[in-house]
Amino acid sequence: MFPHLKLQSYKWGNPTFRLTHEKSIVVDERLALIMTLNLTHSAFTSNREYGIIDVNPDHVAEIVEVFNADWERRAPTIGAPDLVWSPVNAREGVLALIDGAAESLDLEQLEMQDEEVEDRLIAAAERGVRVRVVTSPGMEANEPGLERIAAGGVEGRYLGKPLVHAKLIIADGRRALVGSVNLSTASLDFNRELGIIVDDEAVVETLASTFERDWAAAGVEPVAEATATPALGEATATPVPGEPTVPPVEVISWEDAAQYYGQEVTVEGTIVLTKNTGKVVFLDFSPTWWVDLKVVIFPEDAAKFPAPPEEMFLNRKIRVTGVVKEYKGAPEIIVRDPGQIEIVE
Repeated sequence: MFPHLKLQSYKWGNPTFRLTHEKSIVVDERLALIMTLNLTHSAFTSNREYGIIDVNPDHVAEIVEVFNADWERRAPTIGAPDLVWSPVNAREGVLALIDGAAESLDLEQLEMQDEEVEDRLIAAAERGVRVRVVTSPGMEANEPGLERIAAGGVEGRYLGKPLVHAKLIIADGRRALVGSVNLSTASLDFNRELGIIVDDEAVVETLASTFERDWAAAGVEPVAEATATPALGEATATPVPGEPTVPPVEVISWEDAAQYYGQEVTVEGTIVLTKNTGKVVFLDFSPTWWVDLKVVIFPEDAAKFPAPPEEMFLNRKIRVTGVVKEYKGAPEIIVRDPGQIEIVE
């Protein structure tokens, strides 16, 4: 597609971090794109995402420095006050932005899974700051945190479509944090992440107007028989009937499954690992099974297959249809019937 470009080399992420989750692109060491989005089809077509184009030379140089340090497996030199890095200073930056708000905090977030962040949001609401959170349903791990902040005076709504994959905080309509940093302990303290704090009036206005549109859309329940959008802490992990993000006929890559929590999809990929513990059969699409999509089959359902599933599907490309659920921070599809799995090749 780009004959003048050639991939010279690549490496897996630095094993120092639980996950290299940073989303950035640097062009010719003079421009950086700092994003909430993965480079996937769903990010561009089905999700709410944000990106900041940054031409500040100090910022670009620091992003290049961190890339090189991670490539070389060494500690980077950082210091740009408007960049936040996990696991270095992201927690500090997020908490300072929340604590510094005097009038309003608007958050559009994929995750709400850190008690200290939740406490600071509640404290902000208690001191008179209007705190609003938009997220999407289907993330079971979010519910305890969402319930806590709702009880503490935070306003919240669920947006079914587009899927909220954003990581956005707007303080007082004047400053905003955008990047890969989720509001989870893992993201703040253990991952490699990057975010940028911006105060450019036009940029913040674009972010704020998009948030307002999503806030308004989240206030309309698309199910005809419903009368109101559920408050935070009241939604289930099931999708809105009739409003799937992915049409049932579309096949997605297993790598995109985490974008569709609570929704029924068909995913495709090759099973590279299997395991039968005696209590459950796991079919894994990736060696990093603890963070990536897995197929789960319980013994009573495994017995329905003509051969042990861990043998049938190992090293085979399959399509599996089912509801994507979140378990311990990773996506999974539970298979109850052999008809849910098709061998492609």
